[in-house]
Amino acid sequence: MRVPPRVRRDCELKLNIQRVWDANFQVYGVRKVWRQLKREEIVAERYTVERLMRQLGLGGAATGGEPASAAAHAGQRFLSCSTWFEVDGDDLRLLPLNDA
Repeated sequence: MRVPPRVRRDCELKLNIQRVWDANFQVYGVRKVWRQLKREEIVAERYTVERLMRQLGLGGAATGGEPASAAAHAGQRFLSCSTWFEVDGDDLRLLPLNDA
């Protein structure tokens, strides 16, 4: 059975994409993986790299948003090491750390 050229090329690219992504601490996104492949003279379109990374379940490091530890204190804001406060409308209520 004859394997279509796109499938053959995709298999080769997937191996290279996985190698580059692993070699860079699994934080490279599509653009950086694509640029690294270009530096290594592996020709691929950026959208092809994007499609194959999506198929492999690979992605870059997430930036922005709240740190994971902040989710535990939803609705509370950090003031200092010993104080938290809650906002209820226009009221501000301070809470000692051991009550938070």
